[in-house]
Amino acid sequence: MFGCPTRFSQLGVDRDTVRNMFFEAWKLRDRFTILTLYCTKGWMQDTADELLERFF
Repeated sequence: MFGCPTRFSQLGVDRDTVRNMFFEAWKLRDRFTILTLYCTKGWMQDTADELLERFF
């Protein structure tokens, strides 16, 4: 509707950078988030691939 990007690829960010972001973003703030849970439990590996398929 407004022409705003809705996918990472539309921002010009490559796939590897986005994948790395999923694994590093939870370290930015000292608080517990869903990213913290997924990374500490080892679930992010599979989830990152699924997120890339949906949003890249």
